[in-house]
Amino acid sequence: MTEVRLRNVDPEVLTVIRELARQNRRTMEQEIRAGLREIASARKGRLLDRLATERAAQFAQFGELSDSAPGIRAEREARW
Repeated sequence: MTEVRLRNVDPEVLTVIRELARQNRRTMEQEIRAGLREIASARKGRLLDRLATERAAQFAQFGELSDSAPGIRAEREARW
């Protein structure tokens, strides 16, 4: 894993992290890791939601797109 060093963290932020760590019976380091995982997971979830919305919009506009692979395969095989 990569090591990350964080400097100049506001004392109020450290107090909150320390309290959360105590409540969750974790070290501050474990609490920060858990928070970063939550942020990454939420961001990924928002991206997946956005992609689903885009796909639904494209489906509404164009309908189900056909699969061109069989036609391409047939054309390729006809050349041989």
